Formats: sequence, C-alpha cells, structure tokens
Amino acid sequence: MAVLSFKSKREIEEEIDREMNKLYFLEKLDFLNDCRKDTYGIFKGCHSIVGIIEKEERNLIMEYINDPCEQKWNQIFHIPITPADSLLEAFKTKNSSVMDWIESQRDFFNRNIIHWKEIPSAEELITGINDVVSEYERYLIKKIKSFS
Repeated sequence: MAVLSFKSKREIEEEIDREMNKLYFLEKLDFLNDCRKDTYGIFKGCHSIVGIIEKEERNLIMEYINDPCEQKWNQIFHIPITPADSLLEAFKTKNSSVMDWIESQRDFFNRNIIHWKEIPSAEELITGINDVVSEYERYLIKKIKSFS
C-alpha cells in the first residue's frame, strides 16, 4: 500500500522561493544574452539595469579608447557595463588599488574635481570590460545552479 506524503507549508514556500530566485537569475541571464545580440565589439554584453549602453556613451568610451586622457576618463568612468559594475570596476580588475590613486578637491562652486594618479590604457580598459562582463555571466550561472 502506498503512503501519501504531504509537504508542509514551509517546505512549499521554500520551494517556491527557490524557483522564484532561479527564475530571477534566468531572466537576468536572458537579458545579458539579448544585449549581446544587440551590441558588438567591446560592448558585446555591456548593459545597465535598463538596457544596452546608449550610443552617446559608447561614443564617449570610443573617444577615450582612441585617445586616453584624464578629462575623457572623468566623463566615462561611471558608465555601467553590467547592472553591478561601471568602467571604474573594469579598470579595478587590472589595478586592485585604483581607489588609492584618486585625488579629489572641490572647485569654487563646490563641485568635486577628480585628479587621477593613473588612468587605464585603452588595452587595460578593453580587457577589463571583457573580464567584468564575463565575470557577471559566470556569477549568474553560478546563482542559477545554486537553486537547482
């Protein structure tokens, strides 16, 4: 004779929670893959929480890559390349002490002026972008597997 077993309410809630979390990260991975289809070159897979990097921002990044300088770096270092990472994090993948390299001061209008002791070369930035996007994908896959 077969014995029927029932899950407790808590077990059912935990199972639902696991499935919802897995679905959340699957959707993020799908979004990353969609962004890869809509972008090319060094921007393949780069996106923020709302979508791919805007054309104007891509142009600013390309201007920097073609002629790296502090003024251009100050225009782009905050641009997101994943929902959790900006170009600054891409630079930090190659230079973990980058935050020690920042000098900051206020101008007459109390705006923050940043002077960098070092800025990334074009090659460092391109490599950092690729590394950060790849690491983000590995993170999503790891999270998905953890809910299986």
